[in-house]
Formats: sequence, structure tokens, C-alpha cells
Amino acid sequence: MATEMDLPKQLDEEQNILLMGKIYGWVLEDDMERYNSVKELKRYDALEDGHLF
Repeated sequence: MATEMDLPKQLDEEQNILLMGKIYGWVLEDDMERYNSVKELKRYDALEDGHLF
């Protein structure tokens, strides 16, 4: 049975951010300030929800 650990260790960071953009309805482009904000939001959302994105 495949487990989470069998999957590639991490998504490409940019793809991960774009995926979050789709989920949250944001339009993300090459904007490092917004990119960093999303990374922070992802971290806090994971803590608040009690699971990792």
C-alpha cells in the first residue's frame, strides 16, 4: 500500500503556490512579495487546521 512517504518528497514550490492560488481563488504571477505572503499563509493555515497542506 502506497503511503504519503512514497510520494515525491515535495511538490515543485511554484506549482504548490499556484495550486494554492487556484484553491483560494487568487491570481498569482511572478510577484515575490505575494509569493512569500502565500508561503506564510500556507504555514499558518496548516497550523490552524491541524494538518499540512
